[in-house]
Amino acid sequence: MGNYSHAEGENTRAEGRSAHSEGGQTNAEGNDAHAEGSSTTASTNAHAEGAYTTATGWYSHTEGYNTTTSSYAYRGHAEGYYTTANARSQHVFGEYNIIDNRIDFIPIADRAPQEKGYYIEIVGNGTSRTPSNARTLNWRGDETLAGDLILGTNGTNIINLSADNLQLLIYLLNVLNSHKIPNLTITEVIDRLVLMLEHWNGGEFGDNSQNYGTSHNIPLPHYAPITFSR
Repeated sequence: MGNYSHAEGENTRAEGRSAHSEGGQTNAEGNDAHAEGSSTTASTNAHAEGAYTTATGWYSHTEGYNTTTSSYAYRGHAEGYYTTANARSQHVFGEYNIIDNRIDFIPIADRAPQEKGYYIEIVGNGTSRTPSNARTLNWRGDETLAGDLILGTNGTNIINLSADNLQLLIYLLNVLNSHKIPNLTITEVIDRLVLMLEHWNGGEFGDNSQNYGTSHNIPLPHYAPITFSR
């Protein structure tokens, strides 16, 4: 038992100074640590809750089931089911994420105790056999999605931003912007884009979208394909 610490429940330990442990089989092993729930462990200034969670990184937080912040996850946060945060200030949630392994490519002698990873946020959508990420956000603000980005206004009018129609969407946004239709809300812009996409046919606008564009004073001519770097 550490100085000024408190342990309650079944087989709990509060080994750090000013630490607090409660529940069953919990261990607040670091100074100012807090472990609660079932079979959780918290290191210095960290908080572990839920079941079988381990908060190793200083000032980190774990919750859910079998989630972990590694010793490099300074101020990190892991939640959900079998997720791991492995870098500074990193937030991971979902299930069975692919662990950010940037630290593995840094020589041990050069590793900082608060090393940044590739990502500041990870959403896991994997399984015990096949970990995977649904979404990642890096430190530059670049976001990567495993699936499509879907924008909808009422659950029925939807724009599916798959890789196949991103080029088309860029063109349609440019058309709307070039004509600067006044007083359009974001919902109205999305509705127009949805309608324009619905009438797209074979790389050209069909009769219906031509009529739509004409009635709204938006000419929709044939266009040369737009290329862009990914």
